[in-house]
Amino acid sequence: MDKCEAHGKPDTLPELDNVEIEFLLKYAISKIQPLEAGIIAAMKRQYRKRHIDNSMSLLDCDAKHIYNASQLQGTMWMRAVWNELSSDSTKNCWQHTYILEKHSDVEPLINPSWNTYGRGIS
Repeated sequence: MDKCEAHGKPDTLPELDNVEIEFLLKYAISKIQPLEAGIIAAMKRQYRKRHIDNSMSLLDCDAKHIYNASQLQGTMWMRAVWNELSSDSTKNCWQHTYILEKHSDVEPLINPSWNTYGRGIS
């Protein structure tokens, strides 16, 4: 497991008979988790771009609070960013992990025909 606080601390986890829990080294996470290998960073970049574009539009309209965005607006930006994330970006992030062989052919995790979060929901 990674060292996410939600997983608990090693000394607070229950004793398990059939499972051995090992915690990952702090710097190993980006080497084996595709989201940490670049997917999150790519999404954050695109989200921030949308936020800045929105702020600039509000600045042009002489709005007072140009950086404010509602939770709904942020959610809509993230949905759009996820839908626009290319399968090549996702594949590249998987290739940077040590989960797969170096030149394995990875099925894209994001299908352009999916409308929302890969579930075909509009």
